[in-house]
Parts: sequence; C-alpha cells; structure tokens
Amino acid sequence: MADGFEVKSAGKRVQGKKRDEQDARLGKIEDKKAADKAAAAEVDATRKAAAAEEAARVEAERQAAEAAEAEARQK
Repeated sequence: MADGFEVKSAGKRVQGKKRDEQDARLGKIEDKKAADKAAAAEVDATRKAAAAEEAARVEAERQAAEAAEAEARQK
C-alpha cells in the first residue's frame, strides 16, 4: 500500500541558552544522585561493620561463659 514511501528527516538538537541550562541542571542532579548513592553505601558498610562487631562480641561472651561453666563443673 505504501510502496515507494520514503521518510527523510533532518532532526536537529535544540541548542541555546535554555538547552545549556537544562544540561547544567541535569549535571547537578546526576552529581547529587551519585553523592547520595555513595553516602548510602557508606552508611550500609558502617552498619554491616557494626553488626559484625556486635556478633563477634556476643560470640566471645558466649564462649567465655561456656568456658567458665566447664571450669566450674570440673571443680
């Protein structure tokens, strides 16, 4: 039905002051997103480290209690 139909287009990117302002805003948004992501990763790492330290402390206390109990049984 549309044999021989050919589309020719010469699309151009909008230029000018408005486009430059949009690019600047987009750059700021991307920078803020990257900073937020880095901050969230740092908080997550800190929380994981604190949880690991707490788990190690609890395990050490458990082992110390078991050792004290075993020593008390031997006496």
